[in-house]
Amino acid sequence: MPNILSEFLKDWRTTGTIAPSSRFLQQGMVAPIRPLHPKTVVELGPGTGCITTPLLNALEPKANLVAVEINQRLASGLPPHPQLKVVCDSAANLPAILEQLALGPADAVISGLPFASLPAALRDEIVQASWQALRPGGVFVAFQYTPLVLPPLLRRHFGQFKVRPVLINLPPALVYTAVRRESGA
Repeated sequence: MPNILSEFLKDWRTTGTIAPSSRFLQQGMVAPIRPLHPKTVVELGPGTGCITTPLLNALEPKANLVAVEINQRLASGLPPHPQLKVVCDSAANLPAILEQLALGPADAVISGLPFASLPAALRDEIVQASWQALRPGGVFVAFQYTPLVLPPLLRRHFGQFKVRPVLINLPPALVYTAVRRESGA
């Protein structure tokens, strides 16, 4: 299994962290999707799978988790599971990925992507693709280490959002939650 620190050192722009997420951050990422009883959940940037496993544990037996990871080494290290579909591709292609898998709109998109290290145009494409891939009422949940990059994108594409700090994590993180409204922001 790939080591997150070694992957960060190889390509910090796409890996974005030096340590796995704490159980507190894992819980903060999974909590917003539990009330939805989702059928389809997408995880963008699952890395080594430390949030993937709690997501799988939260899903009902017939639900699907689509893990979209651009790093082939990390994608190949995700745990095998009958509800998990691993796709090695860019998160900007999310609507097409869901169409190819014949899953329809997602109930939730969970993101561990390092938006602060991505080019501005790609950040916008990914948030827009996430909005497009969600059903109305679906949620977008993302964690970040800085409050500077994601809020303007969430306002543009989702309108309103909530933020919650998770201090017991290395480094401390912010969990953003936005809901897709019927007609967008």
